[in-house]
Amino acid sequence: MKHPGKGNDLKAACMDSLLCLAVTLLLSLLFGKLIDAGFVSLELLPAAACAVTGLSALAGCTVTALRVKKRRLLNTLVTAGLYLVCLLLANGLMLKGEVQTLLPSLICVVSAGLLGALIGAGKRGKYAA
Repeated sequence: MKHPGKGNDLKAACMDSLLCLAVTLLLSLLFGKLIDAGFVSLELLPAAACAVTGLSALAGCTVTALRVKKRRLLNTLVTAGLYLVCLLLANGLMLKGEVQTLLPSLICVVSAGLLGALIGAGKRGKYAA
C-alpha cells in the first residue's frame, strides 16, 4: 500500500527546488546590479555567490519544511539535493564542461538545507520551547 503523502512530499520538494532557482536568479540580478554600480567589489564575488546559493537554499528548504507534514529533514535534503543538481547542470552548460570545485556549493546548500529544516520545524511548533 502506498503512503498517502509520499507523492505530495516529492512534488513539494521539486516545486521548492524551483523556488530555490527563482530566488537564485533574483539575488544574482541584485548582486549584479550592486557590482555594476560599484557598491560591491569583484574580490567579493565568490563570497557573494556563496551567499546567493545559501540564501536560496535556505528559502526553498524552509518552505519545504513548512509545507510537508512528516519527514521534514529528508524532504529538505531532497530539495537541497535537487537544487544542487540544477546548479551543477547549469554550471556545466554555461562553462562548457569545466567543472568548478563542488565543495563550497555543497557546504552552502546542505548547511542551508539543514538550517531550513530546523527553522521549519520550529515554526510548526514541534521543537518550540
